Amino acid sequence: MKLDLDKFAHIDSPLRRWDARWKLAAAAVFVTAVILLRTAQTAVPAVVLAGALVLLGRMPLREVLHRVKPAAVVVGVVVMVLAITAPGERVAWAGLSWSRGGLAAGGLVAAKALAVVLALVALVSSSPTRQIWAAMRRLHVPAGLVQVFHLAYRYVFVIQSESRAVQTAMRARGYRAKLNPHNLSVLGNVVGMLLIRSTERAERVYLAMQARGFDGSFPTLEEWRTRGSDIIKFVLLAGASAALVAVDFGLASA
Repeated sequence: MKLDLDKFAHIDSPLRRWDARWKLAAAAVFVTAVILLRTAQTAVPAVVLAGALVLLGRMPLREVLHRVKPAAVVVGVVVMVLAITAPGERVAWAGLSWSRGGLAAGGLVAAKALAVVLALVALVSSSPTRQIWAAMRRLHVPAGLVQVFHLAYRYVFVIQSESRAVQTAMRARGYRAKLNPHNLSVLGNVVGMLLIRSTERAERVYLAMQARGFDGSFPTLEEWRTRGSDIIKFVLLAGASAALVAVDFGLASA
């Protein structure tokens, strides 16, 4: 069974054939550029560019939207808070008083977040995770950070399995989710038990890895070879990112 992050890695596309090192470097440039944007006039084109990367990767749109959904929920909450609490001119709608400045700021945040998430889904998910970890090390990302990412991804499924086992045990004992003090106390105990079981599992796994000679690194057999197309793709995406920042700087200064 393919891991979740590897779901799109088998799809043949220009992104799949792009050297993971150059692809990660381009992703870092694009994300940095989007973070620096200050106007909606450039944030919207950034979303369009990120969407074009998804199409270039030939990824199923339904699956991409499924991955974007968690970030959309968090961003939606941020936009709501900004729109309600920000000072400035107000407008009444749906029985609430909304800040025009807050709505504008929230829209900018939402556009930038969507551009970043879409670009990362397109660029990172188009390569197998083993290539991503190896490429990070070749780009001299700190080994400790790579190790954290690697182990967190691998063992999030273990925690999910523990959670499902606990949920099954609760249902077998007649537990039904209701919002009352007793159920909140039960959920608190369950979360604590899940953390304890996960910690104990992590300790056993770490001891087993040490017994097998684990030294903090993940050896790889990947063979890296830069082609002209890799450089061209990097230059195109990095150039587009730089152009967005330049236009944004001009608009913000006008």
